[in-house]
Amino acid sequence: MLSSLCMPALIYAVYATAHVVIDLFRGLYNTAFVTSLIGIMFTLTLNMLCFKGLTAMSWLIVSIPFLLMTAVAGILLFAFGLNPATGKALYSVTPEAAPAGPPMVQQPLPPLQPPPPIESTGPTAPAPASPYSMPLTVRVESFTGRPVMSNFA
Repeated sequence: MLSSLCMPALIYAVYATAHVVIDLFRGLYNTAFVTSLIGIMFTLTLNMLCFKGLTAMSWLIVSIPFLLMTAVAGILLFAFGLNPATGKALYSVTPEAAPAGPPMVQQPLPPLQPPPPIESTGPTAPAPASPYSMPLTVRVESFTGRPVMSNFA
């Protein structure tokens, strides 16, 4: 059975088996059962993808959890300021290390002033009449009571 699995399916089968074993040691029997069912179905799906010629897709599906876990671990190490090799803090913020003096307070911004009015430099011509500008009338339909706009009186 294991010899007929392609490499991505075999890697996922080992990964799922490790999770089932961990769940069994922790006493989570229902979780172990569900994890084993999902692991079997997912392993068969990955193997089917390989046999259909979609091995690259199978590798992508298998690698996504590992890549995401690596990215999340790196972000957490950076966010908490930990050294990846030792796990010790690269820096610490203690009251002794804080700068002396009063805490910095952000000053409020000055109120906004309205812009100065635009002065006209000469007489302004009226806007040219558009062939699309017609008087618009609004009437109320008697049976629905909704307003209806039209260009006809």
